[in-house]
Amino acid sequence: MIQEGGEGNSLGRIIFRFENNFSVFLHDTSSRSFFSRDNRGVSHGCVRVERPLDLALFLLDGQDEETIEKVTYSMTARLSREHLEKKNEDEDIDLLEEINRKAKCVVQVTLTTWDRDLCRIIEPNVCDTARRIYVLERMRERGIPTVVWLTPLLPFINDTEENIRAILDGCV
Repeated sequence: MIQEGGEGNSLGRIIFRFENNFSVFLHDTSSRSFFSRDNRGVSHGCVRVERPLDLALFLLDGQDEETIEKVTYSMTARLSREHLEKKNEDEDIDLLEEINRKAKCVVQVTLTTWDRDLCRIIEPNVCDTARRIYVLERMRERGIPTVVWLTPLLPFINDTEENIRAILDGCV
């Protein structure tokens, strides 16, 4: 489950989440021009990281070379859309399982709507909610901790009781 970096993916290739009371996180960005601005106050609480690979390598200090190589590759490789469509999520789950064995790894997934058509509109570059839940189940089977974010809740679009119940039923 990869959302290709670039247009349509403001979070870039990696997100650094950490416990805090404000839902603030660090992330890469596909909009590199933000770093040349004097006023970079364009966020809703998250923080764009100018050199995310350097931060990732700093956080992985002490890990084995193979893990570091895989993370470096995942953040720097230029993959074609055809490759991404054919990619088997087993490769991602294998890497996450390895990271989880050596350090704490928690996969956090956003679920917006159970409706496939609406999902294509709200999140045009990602798989639908049912597919994400399937992958979450596979991660759970492999012992990888997961978190589901039911967000964004958009008034009169996806905030219906029917939609929220469908997502929650799918997660149970």
